[in-house]
Amino acid sequence: MRFDIRKLIYILIAVFVSSIAVISFYNITLLKEKIYNEKKKSIKNIVQTTFSAIEYYQKLPIPDQQKKKLIKQLINSLRFEKNNYF
Repeated sequence: MRFDIRKLIYILIAVFVSSIAVISFYNITLLKEKIYNEKKKSIKNIVQTTFSAIEYYQKLPIPDQQKKKLIKQLINSLRFEKNNYF
């Protein structure tokens, strides 16, 4: 009788630990996907902003060389998420 109770306790512990492992794996997978999507969205936004700024500079009534210089300066100064370069 005592052996059966011990075996039952081990089975319950194994099920509990396995459940926690599965739930943790699922949550980590969701978190990784969310981080990836946020990064992708951030990059997309900075690219769209850059294209808008380039279009603005292209319409300025200044020489092409000056436009190119301004656009180069703009692109070199852009960053996203504090320390990542564009």
